[in-house]
Amino acid sequence: MNTINTTNTMSATNTTAPTNTTAPINALNKSVRNFLVIAGVLVLIGIVLAGIGFGLGGMKSVTFTPDGPVVIGSAHSENVQINESYTKLTSVTVNADLTKFTLVEGDDTSFTLRGTYHPALQEYELTEQDGALTISGKNLIKNWWGFGFFNDANNELVLTCPKGTKLNNINVTLGLGNFEVRNLEAHSLNVKLDLGNFNGSALVVDTLEAELKLGACTLSELSVKESGTFKMDAGSLRIRDSLVNNLTTRNNLGSFEYSGTLTGLVKTTLDAGSLRLDLTNAKNELNYRIKTDLGSVRVNGQNQGNSVNVDIVSPACSLDASLSLGSAELNTK
Repeated sequence: MNTINTTNTMSATNTTAPTNTTAPINALNKSVRNFLVIAGVLVLIGIVLAGIGFGLGGMKSVTFTPDGPVVIGSAHSENVQINESYTKLTSVTVNADLTKFTLVEGDDTSFTLRGTYHPALQEYELTEQDGALTISGKNLIKNWWGFGFFNDANNELVLTCPKGTKLNNINVTLGLGNFEVRNLEAHSLNVKLDLGNFNGSALVVDTLEAELKLGACTLSELSVKESGTFKMDAGSLRIRDSLVNNLTTRNNLGSFEYSGTLTGLVKTTLDAGSLRLDLTNAKNELNYRIKTDLGSVRVNGQNQGNSVNVDIVSPACSLDASLSLGSAELNTK
C-alpha cells in the first residue's frame, strides 16, 4: 500500500505542466520593436519638418564664439557692405572660407565688386595691382561651431565684369563656400573647393582645372578650347550642351553626365558611380573603349556586356572610360 501511494505521488508530480517563461519575453520583444518603429517614424517626421522649415528660411545661423553665441541676422550683428570699383582687371584670385563668390558679365563699363560679410566671422582684404585683383578672406574664429554656420546671404561677393571681357587667369580657392560663374571668357580657370558647389553657364576658357572634395559641379554651355580637368572626391559632375577638347575626369564617389561634343583625347575614371554621355558626335567619328568591373555598358541603346572597344582611323575623339562600380551609357548622333 505504501509503495503504491509513493508511486502515485511521483506520477502526479511528473505530470505537472511546465511554466511558460517565453510568453513574457516575446511580449517584451514585440513592445520594444513597436517602440523602435514609432521612434523611427517620429525622427523621420522631425527631419522632414526641419528640412521644410530650413527651406522656408525659418533657421537662424547661430555660431558659438569665445565671446558667446552670435545670431546671424540679428539686429545687433549687421553685415558689413562692400562696394568697390576697378577700371581694368586682367586676373582675379580668391582665397577664402565661408564665402559665396559669383563672377558674372554685366552692363557696367567698369569692374564692380559688391557684397556683404559678417564681421564676427570673416573679414576680407582686397588688393589690386597692375590689373590683378586679389581677394583674401580671413576666418576670425579658429575654434567654433554652430547651427546653420554657413549662410550665403551673410558672406557673399559678386564681381561684375564689363561685356566683352576676357580675363587672363581666374583662381578660386574656397574652404567652405560656393562658386558660380556666368557669361564670361578667360584664358585659364582654376577652382578648388573643400566643401561647396561649383556652378557655371556660358563660359569660354582655354584651360579649366576643377578640384572638389565634397560638392557637386554643374556647368552648361561650356567651351574648353585646349584642355579641361575635373577631379571629384565625393559629388556628381554634370556638363550640359558643351564643347570640350581633351577632357579628363576623375570621380571617386559620384556620377558623371555629359551632353554635347567632345574632341581630342577624353579619359574618364569612376570608382563608384554611373556614366552617361549624350554626344552630338557621329558614331563613326569616335574611338571608344568603355569598361566596368561591376555594371553594364550600353551604346545607342544596345547592351554591350561589361565592356566595348571600337577603333577607327583618324577619329575626332578618342574616349577611354573605366568604371569600378557602376554602369555606363554612350549615345551618339
